[in-house]
Amino acid sequence: MIKIQTKEDCCGCSACVSICAHDAITFEEDELGFCYPHVQLDKCTDCHLCENVCPILRNMGDDAQESCGFVQRAYAAHSNDKSIHLNSSSGGIFLTISRYVIEQGGVVYGALYDENMVVTHGRASDNVGINALSGSKYSQSRTLGVFKQVKEDLKSGKWVLFTGTPCQVDGLRLFLKRDYPNLMLIDLICHSVPSPKVFKDYLSFVRSKVGKKVVGFNMRSKEHGWGNNSMRLCFEDGSSCNNKLSNLWSTIYWSGLVLRPSCTKCQYSNLNRIGDITIGDFWGVENHYPELVDKRGLSLVFVNSPKGEQVFNSLEERLNVHQVEQEKCMQPALMYPVKANTSHPNFLFYYSHLPFRYVAMRYWGWGFVNTFRWKVSDLIHKCLGR
Repeated sequence: MIKIQTKEDCCGCSACVSICAHDAITFEEDELGFCYPHVQLDKCTDCHLCENVCPILRNMGDDAQESCGFVQRAYAAHSNDKSIHLNSSSGGIFLTISRYVIEQGGVVYGALYDENMVVTHGRASDNVGINALSGSKYSQSRTLGVFKQVKEDLKSGKWVLFTGTPCQVDGLRLFLKRDYPNLMLIDLICHSVPSPKVFKDYLSFVRSKVGKKVVGFNMRSKEHGWGNNSMRLCFEDGSSCNNKLSNLWSTIYWSGLVLRPSCTKCQYSNLNRIGDITIGDFWGVENHYPELVDKRGLSLVFVNSPKGEQVFNSLEERLNVHQVEQEKCMQPALMYPVKANTSHPNFLFYYSHLPFRYVAMRYWGWGFVNTFRWKVSDLIHKCLGR
């Protein structure tokens, strides 16, 4: 049976829960809302299937690409469709590929916000549906039940595009146990995934400030240009805002205090990619290819397999593409895992004992008078005996 010794040993992909034929494994949330498997011993037959599909236990990331013998290629690219280009987080590659798959009668899986603004993996079968899957969502998406749905679509002969973080893509690949000719996998250049519970608490905090429910969140708004980390909240009455309150989530994310522990040991922070295609922002393009800089956004694309190459080449007329040298497009998420924040243990203590607003004051600079903020924090620190 699967045993999680430390939280770094689980990425939350749900492959173990999905593969269990006896429903012996359930997901349980920790204090930050991250899910971890719990085995019900009275149901477990010790068949080891859960261990065999675990991406971390199998450690497949290191040899994923070499096994197929394909020479990986890197590209700078963006959509030729102005609407797709402007409304995407970077260059619009995901939407372009998704539309192609839909045209072939296929379906697309990716992260979306549900009716409660919980980030979860969903399925789209038309161009309207894939719009909800587009755009960056800085919260770990839930995939429970999705892997089985993907398998049913594949068995029925549908062409399936699945997009997710490398560990999610690897979890699906191991769950399926074999390659399907009608399956296209896209993994993301991933910095890390933040806490679903902190995201939920943040949205509640926003509602307490503005008196309106959040129904949408553009975490990569381009109204000030690509790369400005501008975030726009959308509310139930049709209004929206792009200000300190909306951009607080960016501060929270980049603080490194709310990241999943396994991200600090990520085995996918390299060029040995899991997907047929890898997509992300082309950060640092100005250093080696200044002529390619585009304020509307630019994607970095790695084509990792013959299947990926076939699809990418089919989009030649829809994309503006330039092949680039791998060594000139490297960025931190392709070289090493994110570093753990050494203040994380203290943060957990405060987060479990104090309202969100006080934690935001202490760790994320929320508030107007810094001296008052720190005096309050120090007073609480003394009262709690820390």
